[in-house]
Amino acid sequence: MIRVKPDWDMLPDDTRKGVVNELIRFYKSEFDQDIGMIMADTLLDKFLELTAVEIYNEGIDSTERLVEDRISDLKMELYMLRKIQES
Repeated sequence: MIRVKPDWDMLPDDTRKGVVNELIRFYKSEFDQDIGMIMADTLLDKFLELTAVEIYNEGIDSTERLVEDRISDLKMELYMLRKIQES
């Protein structure tokens, strides 16, 4: 069966498989419970559904702040160059 990825699931397939396997190991080590691939995959889907958009937006906000800081630095450098050329 082909799985249709929801919009909030931005994980590459290889990463998803790795995370599902880690969830299975985590449950075994922390709760001494065996969960299968389907349950781990379902848990991952729920986590992504609840958090992916907010995490993505935080990444965008962080990038925006970095770009604004860099633009500010570049403006200062241009200002300094202008002052040097006027001397």
